[in-house]
Amino acid sequence: TIKNKANRKLSIKIINVQGVVVYAGNLFDTSGIIDMKNLSMGSYIIEITDVMSSQFINKIIIKLD
Repeated sequence: TIKNKANRKLSIKIINVQGVVVYAGNLFDTSGIIDMKNLSMGSYIIEITDVMSSQFINKIIIKLD
């Protein structure tokens, strides 16, 4: 779940360890859920960017099953 307290337009990408974007989407509401069922087990980087300010955050996530 991604929380968007400021209710800003967010761009969201999930990138695998090879650098391939495996998910890309936008969040316009105060929260959203990304379905990762179709992704293989492993490590990913999630990149969340505020479209208006271009500020972003990267986090490493690990899908276990």
